[in-house]
Amino acid sequence: MLLLIALLLLFIIPLVLLVLENTKLRAGYLWFLALGSALAVWVLVMFSRVQFPIQIVLMRWQPDTLFMFTPTLLLDEISWTYAAVLAVYPLAILLTDIIQVENIDSQAWAATLGIAGLSLLAVLAENPLTLMLAWTMMDLAEMVMLLQRVSHSQQRERVIITFSVRQMGVFILLAAAMVAQVRGEYLTFKNIPADISGILLLAVGLRLGVLPPHQPFFQEPPLRRGLGTMVRLASVASSLTLLARLAVVGVPVSWQPYLLVVAVLAALYSGFAWIQAKDELDGRPFWILGLATFSLVAAVRNMPAASIAWGIALLSVGGISFLASYRSRSISVITIF
Repeated sequence: MLLLIALLLLFIIPLVLLVLENTKLRAGYLWFLALGSALAVWVLVMFSRVQFPIQIVLMRWQPDTLFMFTPTLLLDEISWTYAAVLAVYPLAILLTDIIQVENIDSQAWAATLGIAGLSLLAVLAENPLTLMLAWTMMDLAEMVMLLQRVSHSQQRERVIITFSVRQMGVFILLAAAMVAQVRGEYLTFKNIPADISGILLLAVGLRLGVLPPHQPFFQEPPLRRGLGTMVRLASVASSLTLLARLAVVGVPVSWQPYLLVVAVLAALYSGFAWIQAKDELDGRPFWILGLATFSLVAAVRNMPAASIAWGIALLSVGGISFLASYRSRSISVITIF
């Protein structure tokens, strides 16, 4: 119940903000409403820990001949860990955006809360159908926001290519579900067959930009701090959650040498590129690629705790770096700590 309330807030409050914006209400009141909602969501997610493990059926999918499962949420140790990190982002973004006058934008605040809601749906997905729906909605929302902010045809082409690559990950996830269904198996993320895990890993690797390392993920979109951080890390978090679940079962032994070779190359490339980046935002895609690679290697080696640890490092330390725009020696000490 706590999770459902949090999700409702993340989907309803953005609509309220957009409606109130047209009434010419002062931005301070809109920010206070968004901040209060973000704080409430964070508290609800944190206290939801006392309820797991729990499954929540969102709706009955029809026709049931197409899929053997229905949109369902799963709250357990893995999903709650990533949900707890994601729930902090809207709060942190709203607190940091207001400091920068040029970032006072109620539409961006609404989009931040909405993307957070979609990312929580993806992180809490119990089966492939739920995750496919969440991934697709997140990708569409990101594509629409980016296309509104770019003016050159080359930038639009890059946005479309990135969307297409991520949707290939969705199709691979669908293929894994269909393979299991043909066998008469009910594929959920609580019970992943070992011979299906390799296909799911390809879907995750493709969306993270790790398998194979591909160009659209090496360039930053026009969304920078704040909303840009939410958009970039929300999609990553949903993939890392599935990666942690795959780490429980591992991947076929015959796949491991090839996956590890590709992962090592991706890690080396991202490390050198991150060092050479002029600032933390230009280096953001390489930070994501590098730490996501470590999380993927841990999954390949059947080490779920290590996979989660690298994923949390990616999201938490990365989030601090990408949102911290003020530079001073005293603040830097706190950030490093």
